[in-house]
This record gives sequence, structure tokens and C-alpha cells, in this order.
Amino acid sequence: MPVLVTRDRTGSTRAAVLADRSADAIDAAIGTILPADGVLCSDSHAAFRLVADRHAIHHEPVNSRRRHSRAGSPAAFNGVATRYLPNYLAWHHVLDKSQMFRTIVNGCG
Repeated sequence: MPVLVTRDRTGSTRAAVLADRSADAIDAAIGTILPADGVLCSDSHAAFRLVADRHAIHHEPVNSRRRHSRAGSPAAFNGVATRYLPNYLAWHHVLDKSQMFRTIVNGCG
């Protein structure tokens, strides 16, 4: 089950469970939020390049496997049943927002 997680320059995070890894599915999930001056950073899957081309923005492929192996991100998704995936993503979104809030509060002190 493909999961697309995006983060913009302000730190806002969005997660979506996709029907497949097609350009149409990716575009439906993020096409409306891509800024005209944006850069789409993703793995090298061809669908991301197509989405960037559709919106006339720059696509920057990155080596996501290397980053994930350092950060341990894929391991966090092991064992989650597909039917619970949206709730799991929502929980991580709450944790992410909570971490951002703590950073802001601690930075002001």
C-alpha cells in the first residue's frame, strides 16, 4: 500500500494513502498544493517526474533508501494492517505536530 508523505518549507506535513504509485494518484494527493516555484524532492520513481512536469516545477530525485536506512523510517511501518494505516499516519502526524510545538516553546524560553 503506497503512502505519500509530504513536507513543505514551513514544516507542514501531509500524508495520504494512495491507490497505486501512478502519476494520477500522486497528482490527486498533492497536485493542488504544489507551489509554482516549488521543487518536488522524491525518489526516482518516474511518476514523480511526470507530476513535476504537469505542474511545470523542478523535480529533484534523492536517494531515499539511504536516508531511510539512517533514520529507520520504513521500520516504523512494519506490521501495520492496511485498514489501520490512515489512523497510524494520523497518529504520527499528531506526534510530529507535538514535536514541532515543543521545539517552538523550548526555543522561546
